Amino acid sequence: MNKLLLLLLTCFLLEGNAQTKGDFNTLLKDHNIQFKAPTGFKSTPVIENPDLTYNYALLSVKDSIEVRYTIFPLASLMSDYETNLADPNVTVVNPNKYYESMYMANILSISQLGAGNMPTQNSLHSEVARIEFNADFAATSLFDCNSEYAKDYDHCLFILVHKENVADIYISILSDDQGKIEEKLLEVFKSINFK
Repeated sequence: MNKLLLLLLTCFLLEGNAQTKGDFNTLLKDHNIQFKAPTGFKSTPVIENPDLTYNYALLSVKDSIEVRYTIFPLASLMSDYETNLADPNVTVVNPNKYYESMYMANILSISQLGAGNMPTQNSLHSEVARIEFNADFAATSLFDCNSEYAKDYDHCLFILVHKENVADIYISILSDDQGKIEEKLLEVFKSINFK
């Protein structure tokens, strides 16, 4: 029951925070994130959907591949957490502990597979997360899509990058061809990182 409650809380947090519109460049600057678009991609409009709002999207000029970025800031959550720590009547969870349940909630939202069919999540070694993203944690999950978020695509490689006290970055690589996703993976990895 506690896991279900945490998952519901996570969904609520996603609705309240990840759904806010923010200028992608401002989010990058405010959270000390470096971004360089992968070669052969151009900006494409962000499309409203009920599953996961994203801040920025790129479309391949030659293949049917789209890459979407969501930056989820932790600053206001950290501030609330620190404020409430002193109150014995309030139970608080460190926002740096949200990323795993938020990642699962996002996967379930995009895949629409149901909790009993949760796709495999591959946590990257902490050294890889540090080298590739200058982050504290990173993970990937490849699954079939069945949601409004990815209605034009069959497959999604979903990437989480977590930097303690700063932000979580979610990256979706969407395509009908899983092989194309795998081809672009390293280039997309190199497109964004914490400074």
